[in-house]
Parts: sequence; structure tokens; C-alpha cells
Amino acid sequence: VCSSDLRILSKGIDSLGQPRIVLFLAASKDDETVFLSEHVKSFDALDVVAVCNNGAELRETTREVLALERIGHSSQELANDPVAKREFSDRLGAARVAQKLALNGLFENPGLSAWHHNTKQLDVTNKRTFQEALSAVLESVYRKCPTVHNELVNRDKPSSNANAARIKLLHAMMHHADKPDLGMDKFPPEKGVYRSVLFQTGLHREVELNQWQLCEPEKGTPFYDVWQRVESFLESTEGEPRAFIELNKELMAPPYGVKAGLLPILYFAVYCTQKSSLAVYEQRRFMPSFTPDMLDRFVKRPDEFKFQRFRVDGLRQSIYDEYLSLFEDDNDKTVLQLVRPLADLVSGLDEFTMQTRSHLISEPAK
Repeated sequence: VCSSDLRILSKGIDSLGQPRIVLFLAASKDDETVFLSEHVKSFDALDVVAVCNNGAELRETTREVLALERIGHSSQELANDPVAKREFSDRLGAARVAQKLALNGLFENPGLSAWHHNTKQLDVTNKRTFQEALSAVLESVYRKCPTVHNELVNRDKPSSNANAARIKLLHAMMHHADKPDLGMDKFPPEKGVYRSVLFQTGLHREVELNQWQLCEPEKGTPFYDVWQRVESFLESTEGEPRAFIELNKELMAPPYGVKAGLLPILYFAVYCTQKSSLAVYEQRRFMPSFTPDMLDRFVKRPDEFKFQRFRVDGLRQSIYDEYLSLFEDDNDKTVLQLVRPLADLVSGLDEFTMQTRSHLISEPAK
């Protein structure tokens, strides 16, 4: 932001939804005074604003870089003149180096500039206090962010090895949730992910002696606030199914700041704790339960999976009681606990039975 932009600042600055550092390049002391008295309040809680001590240098080097880049994009003559192209490239390279040196000077000596957040000036005297101030700001911005100490999956773009470990972890969650360490022996990569993401956060714990299960997070634990947001999302699915991926943008933004690599684990943990009332649809087709192949596709194409919460409330009691009579035990069951055995039966029929049209079989057979 340059001093010439002050008239724009008077109309307000739109937030990008992400934390940012805004540099104000004052042309004079008067510009700096006006900015601090009238315009620094235009920025929201996601912005850290610096009134740069080397504003004139930064402004000139940036202006030259932008001007040269504009010439490089628009000038056809450079493409036909090798000498001019080489000279232009040298000059652009030198301009970028000068700009980088000016920026490095700002961040190497942050105490020479005035840093502000939420209209208050930060106590910045050197690099250490600058880092401490930024950390404090980020803690307030991402106040609901779960603390997870695992570099494999706690990132927006996990590596291929991390993706393989994550999928193996999901399979263990599906098949071995009743075992300590999800039944994993020795210490493969997925066990490290399990320990940091599920065990240390309390999502998988021993509820009674030798009885382990995936659980909802308790208040005060790392995933509690994020889980509550997912819960409210599931409430909105009672009218129609929705995909968890609709939550991604919100959960990755402040105040949550969850990394994309963690989201499939979080979503599947939610499903595992509530599968008695959550229906799964893949490409709009109801699936009685997750299969190993489905888990792999869920990680790669989450947009093709939708979930819907079903409650017994509102069912006609006579229909519910009739289905319930098919079970040997007398325990109450959710809608999905009644439907899944029927859906499993239908999906297990052979191909001939599934595809035969009604007019091709006799009345007794039907």
C-alpha cells in the first residue's frame, strides 16, 4: 500500500480471509501521520500492518520491477531482438535483486518499522520480538486450530508416502477400532500418524478396561471446536445429503486453520463414531457401509461421497416396529441399523437376479 492509495483506504480494505502482512510505504512523515490516525483501523484482525522505515526504497524498487514485468509481457520487439532481450533480462534480474534486498532489510531489522495489529502498535524491537508478536497474532487468529504434532499429514499437500500412511490408518480405523494402537504392530509411518492425530488428542481411547473405541473429543481437547462445527454441518444434512468437502474451505480458514492433509482422517473419525445414524452415498447411491475400496476413493474423490443423518423421530411407528421384529434381540435400533441388513441382502444378490426384468420371470418366482 502506497501513500497514493490513502483515498482507497478511506473506503475500507476487504479481507482475503487469510492472515496477511500489509506494508505501508509512506512518501512523507505527513502521510505516515494520516495513515496511523485515520486508516490503520481499516484493517481487520487478520492483518498485521507495518509502516516501513524504508518505504521510499521499497516503493521505487517495486515500481521498477512491475514496470519491467509489464514490458516483458506486452513488448513483441523483445522476442525478435536477442540482444535487447538479454539486456532486458539483466535489468529485470537486477531490479528483483534490489527489491529482495529492500524487503530483507525490512524483516532483518523489524524494530526500525512500526507494526500494528487491531489498531494497536506491537512491541517489536528486534527479530525475536517480531517473531513472538507474529506468533501471538496467529494464536488469536487461529484460536480454534487443533494442535497436531505430525509433519507427515499436518500439511496442505502430503507426500505420496504420507498419503499411503493415511489410507492405511483409515483402514485400521475401520477394522480395528476396538484394539489398542488400532492393532498396529512395530512402528510403521501410519502408527506415528495415529499416535499424534487420534491417540494424543483423545479421539481413540480406552473407555473401559481393555475396551478401545473411536470417540467424540472431550471439551478442552484439540479437536473439540472443529468437531462441533462438523456436528452443526451434519445437522444440516437431515433434509438432504451433503459432502464433507463443502466444509474444507471453512475449516482450513481462520479461526480453525486445519491442514488439508488432516481432513480425511477427521471426517472418517466423525463417521466411525456416528455410523449408526449416518448414511453414506457414493455417486448418489446408498452404500450400506464403507468398504476398503470405498475408503481409497473417499480420500481421492471426496466430492463423490455424501452423508446424511437419519433419526428415528418422525418415522411411522408401525413401520418401524415391523422392521424391528425381523431382529432377534429386543434392543431399539436406529433407522440405518434397520436398513443396512436389507441393503446388504440386496447388494449381495447375484448379477442375474439384480438385472432380470420382471416380465421375464414367472409370478411364483416374483
